[in-house]
Amino acid sequence: MQVLGEFFNVVTRNIPQPMTPSEVKEIISTISILPVQEIDLTMVNRAIDTHKMYQISYWDALIVSAAEQDAR
Repeated sequence: MQVLGEFFNVVTRNIPQPMTPSEVKEIISTISILPVQEIDLTMVNRAIDTHKMYQISYWDALIVSAAEQDAR
């Protein structure tokens, strides 16, 4: 979920030709066939541990944590 939010934020604000929210919603709808990992307390705690261990941002560590959950 966090990655979808970040995608929305970047493509509607941080690119030379920002997309409209409706355009982004259509893209997200198209890729919705892919699994989406909900964030839970276990993932947050794992992200904190990963952040401390590898000194990466909390948000990047949360993506790693979500990937680990999905791989199980």
